[in-house]
Amino acid sequence: MPTIVITIALLVSLLWTTPAGENMPQNVPKAPETVDIATLITNHAKIAHFDEIVALRIADCESKMGKYRENWEGSGAIGLFQFKPSTWNAYCEGDINNDEDQIRCFLQLYPLHKDWWQCS
Repeated sequence: MPTIVITIALLVSLLWTTPAGENMPQNVPKAPETVDIATLITNHAKIAHFDEIVALRIADCESKMGKYRENWEGSGAIGLFQFKPSTWNAYCEGDINNDEDQIRCFLQLYPLHKDWWQCS
């Protein structure tokens, strides 16, 4: 069952009351949509017809599901699936620091280059 995250901004917007006839202020922040890394990976894997267990296992092995964004062994690899900037620039689109861009690129490249990931 998915976890529902209610942020302070959402609570403020729900509790905000104004006298009749007054408009709500325009600068009240909207609550961000929060989705955990495992759910993002699972959703993208299903869309790509990719085994989500494999994707989850590799993300956990490579970065502990995003906990370690920079490679701890000093390889220069970055992000959820630990892409080197040179590899990212040659094969991927988007921002190397964006989890969804990392997921999409991993799902495209893994079937072609399984040996690039030591955790498979």
